[in-house]
Amino acid sequence: YLRNGKYADAESAFRESLQMYPKNGEALFGLSEALKHQNKNEEAAQTQSAYETAWKQADKPITLTDL
Repeated sequence: YLRNGKYADAESAFRESLQMYPKNGEALFGLSEALKHQNKNEEAAQTQSAYETAWKQADKPITLTDL
């Protein structure tokens, strides 16, 4: 959804994933990107922070092409 510009659908999908796996870095990153594209900037920033915490031990950051 995210790559196709369907940001509200992407938001829903990432939120659903996070209900099952609350600290999933890919889902947190994707949700943050979906929120940014919908100008939900405050929530996007909070989600980005959660992603950074969850992903701090990773070898490399996630990019949109990883999703």
